[in-house]
Amino acid sequence: MKLISFDVWNTLLSLKAMNEELQRCLVELAKIKVEEASQAIFEVRKEIKKERKEGKSNPDRILELSQELLANRIGKDVEVVKRAVAKATLNVDKEVVIEGARDTLRKVRDLGLISITIGNVMFWPSSYTRLLLEKYQLADYIDRQFYSDELRVYKPMKKMFLEPLRYFSVSPEEALHIGDTRSEDFEGALNAGLYAVWINPKATRIEKIDERGFMVGNVNGLWEVLEILER
Repeated sequence: MKLISFDVWNTLLSLKAMNEELQRCLVELAKIKVEEASQAIFEVRKEIKKERKEGKSNPDRILELSQELLANRIGKDVEVVKRAVAKATLNVDKEVVIEGARDTLRKVRDLGLISITIGNVMFWPSSYTRLLLEKYQLADYIDRQFYSDELRVYKPMKKMFLEPLRYFSVSPEEALHIGDTRSEDFEGALNAGLYAVWINPKATRIEKIDERGFMVGNVNGLWEVLEILER
């Protein structure tokens, strides 16, 4: 194994923490009820993920579409959404960092492996994600970050996984991707020829669920997977 690819949200950073902050900012700026903001975020996320899984989402409007859909859902101008996500990024605290994420990234570096992120975007641009990774010193352990709004492609498309590998001249068989979404991260990585680890919070043990795929309960499970692959 030469390269480990990390999904960001719900792998290194808590999507729940960020969405809760976004919800608070939408309530404040859009003057809507908490339930309305929460439901809007949930429904738009569900719709966008379905379109991505089916390959129907326009790669050239990855970020803009999600912002416009959220704005339409709450009946406000898209500028309100843009302000809310900016404010949420400024306000979210250190609880946004997933437990074990920093130690895992540090261990990958200490093993001499290449460490990258491969992330989709929704509601906020990748530049905001980069800011959070810098703010909480996770970026110090990442060799390069790749995001869908920059590459104009998204997970689970093969190109989203293969383009970063080409940058480092690493073959899919020499790379492993870990993330929390079964369709986007796990199945997407496997279809691109990588090894894959699915973070399923309900998992109580490390389990091999495909010839090149494993299921773990959290990001710390990566180490046992690497030990298995080295045997």
